[in-house]
Amino acid sequence: MAQDRDENLNRIAYEAQNYQQQGQFMQQQLGSIQMTINEVGTSIATLKNIDKAKDNEVLLPLGAGAHVSARLADTQNVLLNIGSDVIAQKPLAEAITILEERMKRLESMRDKLQEGILEVSKRLDQLDTEANQLLEKKGGKQ
Repeated sequence: MAQDRDENLNRIAYEAQNYQQQGQFMQQQLGSIQMTINEVGTSIATLKNIDKAKDNEVLLPLGAGAHVSARLADTQNVLLNIGSDVIAQKPLAEAITILEERMKRLESMRDKLQEGILEVSKRLDQLDTEANQLLEKKGGKQ
């Protein structure tokens, strides 16, 4: 009987460790998706306001917080990554639509991932309760 409890505790510990690793991986994915959502949102907002740029002058981000002042040659067309690192020229309105659709897909992925994280968390709570019950039985019958 004591051996069965010990085996169950070991099984629970192993299962809990796997769920913890899965949860950590899902949290990392969630962080990446959220960063992409933020980038797409910024791109949409910028494109929607591009015609408001005075004299077509904009700040062009270079990375690491560095920017340069630049003049837009064409405010009606956008070069857009359409997948597999293929860049295509799209009219401004179409580019905004594509990005908005991309945003919806990303938000759906984020929501499903959050649901998965919640399920993992619930299962970890169940395993914790199960382990505590076994430990109480073990402690009371030694």
